[in-house]
Amino acid sequence: KQLVVTTDGCTGRWQDSTTIHPNPVSAISVNNAVQCFRYNRFEFIANDMSYKIPPDSLGYRWYFGNGDSSLQQKPLYHYTDTGSYIVSLFIYSNKGCGDSARIKTIVNPNPVAFFDYFYPQCPDSLYVFESKSAISGGTIAGHKWVFDGNETALGQTVQHSFSKAGLFTVMLMAISGKNCT
Repeated sequence: KQLVVTTDGCTGRWQDSTTIHPNPVSAISVNNAVQCFRYNRFEFIANDMSYKIPPDSLGYRWYFGNGDSSLQQKPLYHYTDTGSYIVSLFIYSNKGCGDSARIKTIVNPNPVAFFDYFYPQCPDSLYVFESKSAISGGTIAGHKWVFDGNETALGQTVQHSFSKAGLFTVMLMAISGKNCT
C-alpha cells in the first residue's frame, strides 16, 4: 500500500498487485554429441526443467553453430561439414520470460578407403593387399579386409590367396581413431 498526499492536504491510499511469472530453465538433450560425418543425425530435445510452465506456453529457438536455426522443440539436424559446433537453445514463455543453454557437438571425418594389390594372377598364389586409405583430420587406427564375403584379415598390409581361378570381391574398411568408418 502506498499513502498518497495531494498538495492541498488530502490523503488516500493506493494499492496494486503484479504477477511475477516463472522463468523457464533450459536444458538440452541430444542422442549423441559426438558423431561421424557420414550419416550424422543429431536428435536434439529442448527441456524446461522448471516444470512450472505449461509446454504449450513455451517457444524454442535453436542455433546450430553454423548459421542454421530451428523453432522446433525436438529438431533433427544433419551437419554438412566436419568440425566442432556450439549449439545454443533459447526457451521463452508467452509471458516474455526466458532462459538459454548450450552444448558442444563434434562431427568427426570419415576415412576414405582405397587399396593397391600386387598379384601373380594364378590360383593358390599369394596376393599382397596394401591400404592407401586417407582421412582429412585425425588418424586411421585400423583396417579390416573381407575377401569374397567371408574370410577376413586385419592390418594395413595383408596377404591372401585364392584357391581357384575366377572373379573375387575384396573389401577394405578403414577405421579412424574416432571409430568412424
